Amino acid sequence: MIKNIAFAIAFIIITKILVFLFIENKQEPKINQKELESIALALNKNYPKTSPNGIRIDRLSTGIGLITYHKTLINYSVADFDANSLNSDASRQELVDEACSNSGTKKFLKSGISIQNIYRDKNGTIVSDRTVRPKDCI
Repeated sequence: MIKNIAFAIAFIIITKILVFLFIENKQEPKINQKELESIALALNKNYPKTSPNGIRIDRLSTGIGLITYHKTLINYSVADFDANSLNSDASRQELVDEACSNSGTKKFLKSGISIQNIYRDKNGTIVSDRTVRPKDCI
């Protein structure tokens, strides 16, 4: 249940950002690496920011064709999670389905940008590291 809430909040935040950035563009934007880095740099001015459900977005980073959201679950430690559940195929498919159907994240994916979410517990231990790639949405 916690992972579902975490993923839902992540995609709501991403959607708001992407809708804001691309709402007036009728065509799918093509984002080059320099633009992606500029988007991340601009958005990082707003972070860290904590949502009411205890998920803090610490920062964004980029790689070639990749934007990564670094997040912390401030109220949980890795011991609070079932690793098998977090890393299951069903959990991954849920993340992919949400990213591919969400109008905001879909724009990134259609532009060839992969979206990575790295979740850490309150002690800094990685709890989940998931990437949705454009090919996942076919």
